[in-house]
Amino acid sequence: VHDEWFSNEEGVRAAVGLLPGDVMADASESEHAVTCGVCFDDFSASGTNHVGCHHSFCGDCWKGYLENAVSEGPSVLHLRCPADKCSARVTDALARRFMSPEAAEKLSMFQRRSWVDDNPAVKWCTGVGCENGVLCERAGEGAVDVHC
Repeated sequence: VHDEWFSNEEGVRAAVGLLPGDVMADASESEHAVTCGVCFDDFSASGTNHVGCHHSFCGDCWKGYLENAVSEGPSVLHLRCPADKCSARVTDALARRFMSPEAAEKLSMFQRRSWVDDNPAVKWCTGVGCENGVLCERAGEGAVDVHC
């Protein structure tokens, strides 16, 4: 992935739905009226956000969409633009801009769990009630009993 990213960043971004980044309207757009794609209210362009795909949504609709996604579980880690059939990923920065502190903490928990689960060199501590990941320097050499 590392080599592919640096040799073809645009191709990798397109393949995984990462556009150049979430966007708030620039000053030249800020006076144009934009209709939110969820509630259909009109806002100045500066009152809406998108993830680089130009499907604009107001802050209240982003908040509702993101907080609902967090409440549904770890699938929030693969969240896409709410526009029908849009594959643009919602960036972490945009998500945290609209989430409550509690929802942002839950998102962080899902991210930590995903990182440990997806990393073969990190295992969960088996201590009762412990939620720490432990780096296993001998990962892949057979069973390892981990405790932090």
